[in-house]
Amino acid sequence: MSPMAYIMERFRHGLDREISKLKTLTLTDEEREWMGDIGSVVDVVGRQQRGKTLWYEVKKTGRKGLDTQWYPITDIEKLFKPYVKKLMQNFDEKQKAIDSGMALRPNTAAEILEHLADFGIDQALAHGKIRQMSGGQRQRLVICAAFCMLRSGSNPRRAARPLLILCCAAARTRDAHQGRAAYAAQWLEPAT
Repeated sequence: MSPMAYIMERFRHGLDREISKLKTLTLTDEEREWMGDIGSVVDVVGRQQRGKTLWYEVKKTGRKGLDTQWYPITDIEKLFKPYVKKLMQNFDEKQKAIDSGMALRPNTAAEILEHLADFGIDQALAHGKIRQMSGGQRQRLVICAAFCMLRSGSNPRRAARPLLILCCAAARTRDAHQGRAAYAAQWLEPAT
C-alpha cells in the first residue's frame, strides 16, 4: 500500500479508521446482548452543551424510532452499563468528522500530495510502497495522517492551527536541514 492510499483509506468516510479499531470503542458480543434488553440504550443520536454539562440524546429499545431521551453525562455514567460510554465516544468521533468537514468532502489526491510534501514525503515516496520507506519516513507519514484532519481548504475550521506541537530536538535538527522546521514553525504561529 502506498502512503497516498493509506491516508485516503484511513479517512475514506471522514472517520479515522485507526481510532475506530481501538478496543475501547468497539462493542463486545456481551455488550451487544445487553443492548437487546428492554429499556437499554441502543444508540446515541445527539449531543448538547447545557451550561457546563454535556447532555446526550439516546435511543432505547422498546421505544418508537423518534422517541429519544436526553441525559447529562454524569447520569449516563451512573444509570447505564459501561457500553453506553463507548456509544458516546463513537458518536463524538462521528461528530468530529462532521464538524471538521471530512465527512462532507474528503481530501482530494492533490491535497494529500501537498500535505505529504509538507512533511518531507515527495511524490515518488507518496506513490511507492510503505514497506520501502525508512523508519523516520514512516513516522512522518503517521504524523502527517494525524494532522490530516486539521488541514483542508474546504472548511475554515479545518484550517485551524494546533495550539502546540511537540517534537524532539533530534527531529528538529535533522529536519531543519530539509526545511521542515520552517513548516512546523508556521503551524505554531497564531492564526490571524
